[in-house]
Amino acid sequence: MKKLRLFTCLAIGAAFFFSSCEKEEVEAPGTNYVAFSGQAIDLEVEISGSSTQNVSLYSSNVAGNDRTYNVEVMSASTIDQTYITVPSTVTIPAGSNKGDLAVSINDYAGLDGEPVTLVLNVTEPNGDGSSIGEPATINVFRECLENRLFYYTVFDDYPEEVYWRIVDLNAGVIVASNNSSPAFGGYAGRTGFTNLPICLSDGDYRLQVFDQYGDGAGEIYLLDGNKSTLYYSDGDYGAGFDFDFSL
Repeated sequence: MKKLRLFTCLAIGAAFFFSSCEKEEVEAPGTNYVAFSGQAIDLEVEISGSSTQNVSLYSSNVAGNDRTYNVEVMSASTIDQTYITVPSTVTIPAGSNKGDLAVSINDYAGLDGEPVTLVLNVTEPNGDGSSIGEPATINVFRECLENRLFYYTVFDDYPEEVYWRIVDLNAGVIVASNNSSPAFGGYAGRTGFTNLPICLSDGDYRLQVFDQYGDGAGEIYLLDGNKSTLYYSDGDYGAGFDFDFSL
C-alpha cells in the first residue's frame, strides 16, 4: 500500500510551532486593512485558576481618531465558551496602528489532552470600509509545572494505522499515548495534524511509534517546552522506532 506523503511548511524556532506559507493579498493604496498577527498563540491556563492573553489587532493606516471594532468568537472555536471572557470590542487608539484585546480563560477539565482553540475576528461597526484580515487563533491547554513536551505529527491518508506511546522506563508505565489502550485506531478519521502538549516529571523515557502496515506515516516532531526538537522523523520509519530520552 502506497501512502501519500504530506509536506508541511513547518518552521520550528523561537516562535510557535508553525507559520503560514501563504501571503495576504496586497490591498489598494489608501485601503485601511486591519488584521491580527496571523500567528497562532499558545495560552497555558493556570491549574485551578485563570490566565489572560493579550491579542493585538493591527491597522495598515494610522488615523487621527479612535477606531473601534466589534469582536466575534468564531464558530470554529472548540473551547467551552462558558470558561472564557472576551471583550465585545477592541479599539485602535488615535495616532496608533495597534489595539490590544485582553482575553481571559478559566481552567476546566476539557483543557487536558489536545489543545482547544479560541478563534476571534473583528467587524467594523461604523462602515468605514476597513478590509478585515484572517482571524486570530489561540491554542489553549493546561499549564505544566514540570517538563513540558509537545508531540506533533502530520496525518497521512491512513492515520488509524499509527499507535504511539511514551513509557516511563523507571516505573514501567505508559505516561502518554494516542489511544487509551495499546491498540491501533486512535487517530481514525483524523486529517491535518495534531500537536499534543505533554507534562512529564524528571526521569528516563522511551518514545515508541508503531505502524500497522510497516510503511511509516506522516512527519513526527517531539519538542521540548522551548520548541526545540528532541526528535524528528520524516515519516519514513517502516514498522516503527524507539527513541530514548531523559528529562
